[in-house]
Amino acid sequence: MNISIGMDRVNEDIDNAVNNLVRKGVVVVVAAGNSGQNGMGSPATAKDAITVGATLSTPSSMIATLKINDAKFEAIPMLGSAIDGDESIIRGELVYTNFATARDVNGLDLKGKIVLAERGGPVQIVNGVERREVVYFSDKERNVSSKGAIALIVYNNEPGLFYGTLIHDNNSSDYRPSIPVVSISREDGLRIKEMLDKGVVSSIELRIFSKPDLVASFSSKGPASPFYIKPDLVAPGAGINSTSLNGSYAMNTGTSFAAPHVSAAAALLLQKHPDLRPEEVASLLITTAEPITDIYDEPYPLDSAGSGRLAVDKALSAEFVALPHTLMFYLNPGEDAKVSKSITLRALEPYRFDDSSNGSNSILVQWQGKVDDDGVDVDTEVQIVSERNAIIHVTVSTLKASGDGSRYEGRLIVRSSNGPTILSIPMSIYINPVSIHAKNSDGMLLLSLDGREGWKSARVKVTDPVSMKSRLVTLTPDSRSAGIPVINKGEYWIDASVITDSGMLKALSTVEVNSVGNGVVLVESQSLPIREIFILMGFVGMVVVIALVLSRRHGHDDAIDGSYAISNDTRYGSSDADNPIVHAKEGQDVHKDIEYELESPSTDTKMDGVGGDVNVGSMERIANHEGVDDVEMDKMRGGKKDDREGKDYDGGDGKVDSSTGN
Repeated sequence: MNISIGMDRVNEDIDNAVNNLVRKGVVVVVAAGNSGQNGMGSPATAKDAITVGATLSTPSSMIATLKINDAKFEAIPMLGSAIDGDESIIRGELVYTNFATARDVNGLDLKGKIVLAERGGPVQIVNGVERREVVYFSDKERNVSSKGAIALIVYNNEPGLFYGTLIHDNNSSDYRPSIPVVSISREDGLRIKEMLDKGVVSSIELRIFSKPDLVASFSSKGPASPFYIKPDLVAPGAGINSTSLNGSYAMNTGTSFAAPHVSAAAALLLQKHPDLRPEEVASLLITTAEPITDIYDEPYPLDSAGSGRLAVDKALSAEFVALPHTLMFYLNPGEDAKVSKSITLRALEPYRFDDSSNGSNSILVQWQGKVDDDGVDVDTEVQIVSERNAIIHVTVSTLKASGDGSRYEGRLIVRSSNGPTILSIPMSIYINPVSIHAKNSDGMLLLSLDGREGWKSARVKVTDPVSMKSRLVTLTPDSRSAGIPVINKGEYWIDASVITDSGMLKALSTVEVNSVGNGVVLVESQSLPIREIFILMGFVGMVVVIALVLSRRHGHDDAIDGSYAISNDTRYGSSDADNPIVHAKEGQDVHKDIEYELESPSTDTKMDGVGGDVNVGSMERIANHEGVDDVEMDKMRGGKKDDREGKDYDGGDGKVDSSTGN
């Protein structure tokens, strides 16, 4: 099952419906969503779903890094920029030229210089009405390059990032861009301008190069929970050529176009190994994914890229499968504190394990991480149980006398000594600032807290592994322990919020329950999950109805959408509030899958919202990530995007970009 719909928050019923379908043997692949740093909602947050983020897709996907002094800024090359080969590195003096109009650069000598300019144009009075002068990005490029400039940096005239292009129908037929042009956010642009005004810019380097395996800025990031990793992996999701309306094709972007890659890979795995369980399909896809790095060649956090980019060939050639496919460790501070967990390996036909140390099919395990220098150690031991089964015992320990809530990430690399299989198992290690203890005894989960001096109380949430229902208990210095009856077997999650004199501290733990009491069963029967299926059917039905209504209201959207931009119409230049082709309520988030069109935008057409002006009143505000007639969501979780990282295609602040394409 491939799901490319989502909502702006976590819904327990939706997530449980997905989890129950997986338990019944259904492989469920879910698009992570297109809300960048704003996070993800259901069903992408379902623990047992395979949640897929998006990467840039092709070697022609150009990216940029911008360094001024020691500061790093996020920059996006404009479509059509003149790039010298596969990589361009530009250094020179940085100058500011206002809007880079012909008047702004008149009389200037820009030879060998890098120009900073604001998007758009100056305000003019026309027949008593204020309007911004139309200045296309191509106009800016032509104006500064004619004066000898070697590169142009355009910062936004409203919050957030944007994508632009120098190629459009309003250019003269003989126009050819001659220098690199990049866009940056308004926040970064104003910061750089302030540095120029203060005379503190000592060096600048603009690098433009190709690197397709980058996480797309719009791809929704985690964490979804402190007890598992989301997204699980990423796949190509930018500039995907896919079917469209009326028997045509269109270039589309979004995690909805990344998830089907993974769904197809899952189908291939099941064709080759029909006996695979859903969790094994997920494991093969996740543990064989290719780890990827950001534009500065630093490994992505697991909450951004999961295990890495889908590698179908490696998944199909794997000789054994590992469960679980990720490991999460929670350690209490103190001398020689340690936690042990295990990974089970199952050989896939016709592979057999060899228990000799130098055997042809022996298993080699290596830890890749940076924890040793911080007083945290990872030890592994391989146990061959049979020709078809093996166990990897993993022990994480710390000598830290006190914890600070540090989180460490790494990978356990598992390979066959004489074969193609290399599994990369993501690991996360969290050192608690206070010690939380949990153990199972006679059908009871016993909890206790050893808090540091000055703690006042602790609110402890215990989550059942089957029903995903939680129970709360409160601990105090006078009552440091409590017991909770357990109903289901499995790994329970312990999440303690500890109030101290200096603020709130977080302590996390898990406990494996193998014996339960005879209390009232809190979970529903594990027969066919009819209720969950109806929940998903209702969810999908709402999307379909809304999409049909909106398609009738805005059937002409694709005719006027001329965008290769964050917001659908920013290819050519400034944001003109007087001539918007996109207009939406202030604060409305637009994270639709962008459809790439190379048509000139209309400057006299006005419409309410790309894909519809949506105000879904139910608790489940739905976003259709399909790229045609998308349902736009309100800002996820009410948070404002970070000013620097993970910008979405909505201008970066959750508001619709109202450019007229100039």
